[in-house]
Amino acid sequence: MSKKLTCVAVAMVVVRRGDAILAIQENMPGNPWFLPAGRVDRGETFEEAARRETKEEAGVDVTLGQVLAVENHVREDQTLWVRVTFAGTVPADATLKRDPDQHSVQARWVTSEDLNSLNLRGEELRRFLSTH
Repeated sequence: MSKKLTCVAVAMVVVRRGDAILAIQENMPGNPWFLPAGRVDRGETFEEAARRETKEEAGVDVTLGQVLAVENHVREDQTLWVRVTFAGTVPADATLKRDPDQHSVQARWVTSEDLNSLNLRGEELRRFLSTH
C-alpha cells in the first residue's frame, strides 16, 4: 500500500532596496539568515501568507508584486513541497525588526558582500541577490 501524498505550501518574499535585499535571522538552532518565508496556513492564500510572514519575521508591511518563482518537488517522505516566491516592496521609512521573538531574531538589509560573513540557511539570498 502506498503512502498518501501530503502537501506543504510555502510563501517567500524578495524585497530589494538598491543593491541590498531584506533578510531575516531565523529563530532556530544556529540562527541562520534567510528570506521572509513560511508555511501557508489552512484557509490562507499564498499572498496572505507572504504578507503575514514578512510582518512576523521582518516587522514590516509588504506590498507584493510579481511572482518570481514557483518551485515544487516530492520529498523522500512523499510530501509534496510547493513554494511561491513574490517580489515585494516596503515603505522607505519602514523600521525593520530588532527584537527577537518566536518568529525571528532580527531583520536587516544585506548585500552580496555581507553573505560570506552570514550563516545562510540556503542559497536563496545569494541567488536572488545575483539576479539583481
